[in-house]
Formats: sequence, C-alpha cells, structure tokens
Amino acid sequence: NCLQMDWKHIIYETGFMVRQGDTRGTTHYETATQLLAVTLQIQSQQQYGGCSIPNFSLEMVGILKKTISHVAKMIVDILDLDVEVPEELRFKEVREMFSEKVANKIFKYLNEKVRRANQALITNLVTLQSRSGNQLPFSSINFGLIDEDNEEESAYLIEMLLLAIDKGVGKYGRSAIFPVSCFQVKSGVNRFPEDKFYYLRMLAQKVAHKRLYPTFVNGDFSHNLI
Repeated sequence: NCLQMDWKHIIYETGFMVRQGDTRGTTHYETATQLLAVTLQIQSQQQYGGCSIPNFSLEMVGILKKTISHVAKMIVDILDLDVEVPEELRFKEVREMFSEKVANKIFKYLNEKVRRANQALITNLVTLQSRSGNQLPFSSINFGLIDEDNEEESAYLIEMLLLAIDKGVGKYGRSAIFPVSCFQVKSGVNRFPEDKFYYLRMLAQKVAHKRLYPTFVNGDFSHNLI
C-alpha cells in the first residue's frame, strides 16, 4: 500500500534537492542508506500514507559493487599492493584478483560497513520524527528477488538486511516498528527447497518468528506478474 519511490534515480544517479540544500548521487553503501532514510522522511511529510523502497536487493547491487571497489582500493593502499582496481567489483572478481588472505580482509571490512549501514537505516527510520504529532515515517522495504547477473551480490544484500532486522535496535535490541520489511517469495528463486536461494527464505522465516517482520509477498500471485 506504500508509494513506490524511484529511489535509485535520486540516490545513485542525480541526487535530490530540498528547500535548504541538495545532495549528490552516491556510490557508497553507507551514504546511500543514510540518504534513503532522509528521502523517506521527506516524502512522508508531503503525503498521506506510506513510502516504499522497491526492489532493494536488485537496485542496490550497483552501489554495492562500487562499495566493494572502494574497500578494495583502501586495502590495496594500506598494504601498498601493485594492483589496479576497477570502479566496480563483484565478489567473484575480488577472489580472482587477490590472494585469499587479502580477499578475506576486503570481505571482513565490507561486512562491517554494510552491517553498520543497515543498522543505521533501520534505526533512523524508527527514530526520525515526521508529520505533526511526532509520528514516524510510514516506510517499507521490499527485497528478496535476485539479480540474475549478480546473484551473489543480491543474495548478500538480502542476508545482511535480514541479519540487521534480526538484531533489533537500541541497547535493548527491540524490534523496529518501521521500516516494514517485505520479503518477496518467488518460484525458481526461493519458494521451494530445490530453489537456489531457498535458504534465504528460511532465514527470513526464522527472523519473522523472532521479530514479526519480514512480512511475505507472493511473487507468483497473478497480479504481481504484471
């Protein structure tokens, strides 16, 4: 029921403008999640009802690949390695370009950046005040589908977001009211045990038993096939 926002365009490509200032497009995962929270808050004050981030596990792949490159460049500089790092990297390419020891350093630092960014996104959306009466932005995140050209990266985005939801927010680890997380279930992707990413659906169900979220979207419903 939420308004589906063209968030990739304004976060990743052009940036956005408000009365007091403007932003640039970003290629950093941490910055992108911060701006996502801001855009949801701003939009919620201009309308009645909720705002949604659609296809998070598809649209965020480009930013993730650039973030992997940023992290790899940082590690290359620290270790003074003679390696030319492209502007985008997939996990497979990291393992091919670097030794196992260096690749593991890149992945370890990346995991920490993404973990903090996801935690900040959820925490912001459950603490930022919006509308009269100090309401929270009514927000939702849709994820669960896999980019066929970047399967490992999509699966990583899904798993890390689920782990952030599972952790909860604040020093008491409370369940966040918002954003409402919507896990997309689809045949050939994650619906059945023989599907490659069925394990992500099982993780989503485990998190839902603990946090009530995510809710589940039937991607095979005829209306959703349009």
